[in-house]
Amino acid sequence: MARIGIIGCGGMANAHRDGLAQMEDVPLVGFCDVVAEAAAAKGAQYGAPHFTDPRRQAG
Repeated sequence: MARIGIIGCGGMANAHRDGLAQMEDVPLVGFCDVVAEAAAAKGAQYGAPHFTDPRRQAG
């Protein structure tokens, strides 16, 4: 099973995220964006943590 962390919460990330979210065995486990509010909104939407630093997300 793959675990996916999304870096970037706008633009093209929306298309990738929506497609991945439909897959049963691919949980979205974190969201990162330089705009903290964007990362927090996606994290809340998918029940996952959010970050503004991708190094912390990968941590």
